[in-house]
Amino acid sequence: MPMNKPIWGQWISLVVQWVWASLTLQAFPFEGRVEIVLSRKGAENSTILYTVGAGNMRIESVDSKAQKPINIIDLKTGTTTLLFPRNHTFVHFPLPGSRPSMPAIDSRPMPLSSLPPGIGPQSGVLDPRANEQGAATTAPPIPSLGASPPAGIGPNGSVNGLTAYPVIPRSTAAPSFQSGFGPQFSPSFGTTSPGVGAASAALPAMPLAGEMEKVELAPTHISSNILGYHCVQYELKQQGETAEIWATSELFPWDPYLLGQPRSSGPQSIDEQWSKLLKAKGLFPLHVLVRFSDGSERSRLEVTSIKLQKLSLDDFKAFELPAGYAEDQPLPF
Repeated sequence: MPMNKPIWGQWISLVVQWVWASLTLQAFPFEGRVEIVLSRKGAENSTILYTVGAGNMRIESVDSKAQKPINIIDLKTGTTTLLFPRNHTFVHFPLPGSRPSMPAIDSRPMPLSSLPPGIGPQSGVLDPRANEQGAATTAPPIPSLGASPPAGIGPNGSVNGLTAYPVIPRSTAAPSFQSGFGPQFSPSFGTTSPGVGAASAALPAMPLAGEMEKVELAPTHISSNILGYHCVQYELKQQGETAEIWATSELFPWDPYLLGQPRSSGPQSIDEQWSKLLKAKGLFPLHVLVRFSDGSERSRLEVTSIKLQKLSLDDFKAFELPAGYAEDQPLPF
């Protein structure tokens, strides 16, 4: 009995969907939702929802009172789209490690003819009176002060026919710094200064950008089970603050919730540091506690729910760009 053509087409479609789903699960095994509660000292708690499926991730705040930005991330390329529901705009961030180039600056000198009349030197008319007299248009001479400057200005007098410059008196008065604070005075470079020991009077060298405090995500080799996932404890310390992180490799690489375009340069906070290092290791945090230098709590992140579930067609539409949104350009830094 010959197979009906519509049924044959449905079988092909199901096979294609099965193959695509298998490949997607191999590359991105997690499909479902993760709910996180963020708390910070002196601020209200906020709930963040992660929706992951078919190589895409959507991060959004579930607080209905405020129209906060929505993050859509292509997990295959790492590109991020930031949606702004308030004004219906969006911005595409460039690939990690790249950013829009600044426009090139033309270093060629500006031709004289391009200057507006009355501004700067004019081509062929350096002295307007010269055209009236019919003389050549040349630049006016530079006035000379003469061979001998007025008394009290510049070098005066001579020694053996040579102009003698006045001797600059050397200061022997000690600076107003208290002993042990700031650079200490020393009459001759390299000698011992009071309150400094064998140090010279030279100012201390400023630390370079590459010499800033190096932070590392150090494992403590302590493990635990959180919401059914094997987690390892990590620690990170920066400028007296400490971050205690319990992370797993059984979910998907971490991406923080962004309210705006992240900075590509400049100093980073401890939250930015642990987020970057955790993502580089392909880990996802289930519990993070950041403490001040005195041990008091500054902020906390807790995963409250992990749901493994197949996403519907409507769920997949949430990864697409909404209609009516206008594109904005990312910042060049």
